[in-house]
Amino acid sequence: MPRKRMVDPNFWRDEKIGQCSYMERLLFEGLWTFAEDSGVGRASPLLIKADVFPYDTLREADIEKGLLKLAGLGLILLYERGGQRYYFITHFKKHQTINKPSQCYLPTPLPEDYGSTPAPVTSEEKEKEKEEESEEKNNTARVRYADNVSMTQEEYGKLLSAYGEAATGRLIEILDNYKGASGKKYLSDYRAILNWVVSRLDEERKRGRGPGQPIAPDEKTVALMMEEREWMKRALAREKEQETSPARGKETEHGT
Repeated sequence: MPRKRMVDPNFWRDEKIGQCSYMERLLFEGLWTFAEDSGVGRASPLLIKADVFPYDTLREADIEKGLLKLAGLGLILLYERGGQRYYFITHFKKHQTINKPSQCYLPTPLPEDYGSTPAPVTSEEKEKEKEEESEEKNNTARVRYADNVSMTQEEYGKLLSAYGEAATGRLIEILDNYKGASGKKYLSDYRAILNWVVSRLDEERKRGRGPGQPIAPDEKTVALMMEEREWMKRALAREKEQETSPARGKETEHGT
């Protein structure tokens, strides 16, 4: 039974796909759609033509040629069972998340169907898998952007997109100064920035101080520093008051 399938954006950048013609790429996508949840489908050019290319004037020989091309690239495995020919999409389960798999009726390939090697995995594919795993770890690992401020690269990227580089730097600086002076810790520095540091930056802008713009060490600078210190004291006092309330204490503890 045909089902909706996910297509990884990296599909179009794959070097093997780049070696396929336009028709062969459509053929490969069609095989994904009409394969069972095990990644197996009927490798009959007649059936594939009716399912994938119902409005095209392709010949069965063209589809057969496409199947052989995909098999030669290691994208599918062709095998026979009981006088019928089937295809198996290699690495099918790696790219498809199936929460409620349907019952499968077609026979899956046996080890001997692969020949001498279990499955064709090239060094390029192994390197690609390592890069994907590394990228996933980078998106979840926290990076230190100041002495007292850390967040994931994804969170930092969201700040850059929303506020720009200069403002993001100032947001981090404000939180870093506050945590350094108060000893306050947050489960998420990113959430702390969104919850109150952004408002603090807005106050600075209302006073006419742009993010990242140094102020000369004159009386105005001293006044601003004193004002910021007093503001930090008031913020710390408010947090202590909140911690005395059971309803708000839990929220403050989690930095939300």
